[in-house]
Amino acid sequence: MKLHKVALKAGAPREYGKAGPTLQHVVDRLCHLGTEVLVVGFLGVVAVRIYLRPPERRAIVVALGVPAIFVCEVVFASFFQPIILGRIFCWVQVPLSIILADVLLVDVRYRLFVSAITLVVLGVGLAHQLGAPGDAKEPWRSVIRQIKPDLAHADLVVVGPQSDTSNLMYYAPAAKQVRIWTEGLPPNSEDTVLPNLFGITSITRAEIIDRINTGARVILLLRLGLDGRFLPLILSAVSPPQRQVTGTCLGRPCIQALFWQPPH
Repeated sequence: MKLHKVALKAGAPREYGKAGPTLQHVVDRLCHLGTEVLVVGFLGVVAVRIYLRPPERRAIVVALGVPAIFVCEVVFASFFQPIILGRIFCWVQVPLSIILADVLLVDVRYRLFVSAITLVVLGVGLAHQLGAPGDAKEPWRSVIRQIKPDLAHADLVVVGPQSDTSNLMYYAPAAKQVRIWTEGLPPNSEDTVLPNLFGITSITRAEIIDRINTGARVILLLRLGLDGRFLPLILSAVSPPQRQVTGTCLGRPCIQALFWQPPH
């Protein structure tokens, strides 16, 4: 029963954010704020620049038209297949950086304003990267390494509804009987595209509870920050897990694997 209470406590999302603000939290907030200021200021400067000194038509098409068309295509495609991820827009910063360089080098009137915004954002962003602690990244490799021997004997391996199945399949590609827990959430690439690539089908909460209560060897692997609100719904309907493996991020539980085994 003690283990059951620990798992319930670890799965509760209210455990996150109890600590007071730290320097890293302040830097994170400033980083996001600085980015927003840069975007607003940059778009304003670009609009004024184009209005006062219209560039050549080819420059507008390359620097603004191509990225705009790409963004529209991605948004449109996502209505049919969710593919919007931050990293697929990374290349857009190339033409935007060229426009920024043009404003800094050509337009003397706005150089000081744009330079100040750019330096602030670069400084905060650099501090954010250099100041990030070593355990800020989710420890998928270490957690899966600990549970890897058990994966071969499991009757069912369940990945949380908002957890990435590619983490499990990357570090344990031989894992079998893997399913992704579905809770009727809005679809995204992590619970549609990626599971399909690995041939992973969905499983409902009721089916997970039934498999545990009927004595199957079940491993539940999930992110506590995203899936923690759903975890008590299962723990309250089944026997306590016999074992758990927990990974920490920034000193707090962020990944957990729970094990149920039939009684001997």
